[in-house]
Amino acid sequence: MKHLSVKPLAACTGLLLSSTAYAIVPVDQANVAEKGVSGNVGVSIHGEAGNKDELEYSLSSILRYGQREDSWVLITDYSYSETNDIKDEDEFYTHLRWTRFNFFSPQVDGELFAQYEYDDFADLSSRKLAGGGARWRFSRTFEKAELKTSIGTGLFYEVEKSLSSGGDVETTRANLYAKFLYSQASQYPFDAYTTVYYQPAVDDVDDFRSVIISGIEFKVTQTLSLTLEAELKHNSKPFTAVEKTDFEYGVRLSYSF
Repeated sequence: MKHLSVKPLAACTGLLLSSTAYAIVPVDQANVAEKGVSGNVGVSIHGEAGNKDELEYSLSSILRYGQREDSWVLITDYSYSETNDIKDEDEFYTHLRWTRFNFFSPQVDGELFAQYEYDDFADLSSRKLAGGGARWRFSRTFEKAELKTSIGTGLFYEVEKSLSSGGDVETTRANLYAKFLYSQASQYPFDAYTTVYYQPAVDDVDDFRSVIISGIEFKVTQTLSLTLEAELKHNSKPFTAVEKTDFEYGVRLSYSF
């Protein structure tokens, strides 16, 4: 999602999916996973030669499995790029989440999750975290449309390692988020969504991370979609010489199964 372009090779081969690495928790539009296996997988490649030599590729997947009241979601993403033989992007992300629907009460789910990631250009050698919480689900139906809302709360424990210093930072954070998904089922169906995350350290509220992700997805065919998306990330206390705020935007094609 780093560049405002649709990778033509991925579109031609049909092995396409979002190539975005979300830094804290995954964006998963499905409030309730379908029974059995579903998801999407993809690879995208972009290159230039001549005045500027550039190579960029990403591999990504979302895999869901639903059974009775349980849902498992595994999200992975790897992005790498070079410009004139100099590496300018290298990041990996994977997130595993288990959800038990109606665990606490009707429409109140229980969640457990674990995550690993690294980003060389954010001075992040590794970030490992695990936690859990609860999620409230609401929905409202309109004529040929539906609004789904999720509000989540919980805690997680993380260990971050700086690439430059090699030092570790251990933190327990609150995990607060809200997700809004508006689905229009008219002649031209689309999904519009916004997700907000806020994750302060429990012993220092000035140490927090936040993410806002917003986008709109248009259905091209039953399985092919075109998405316009933007993401704003803020880390109040990053490692030395790293920007606190990042903004990303992009266009992508995605194939679902």
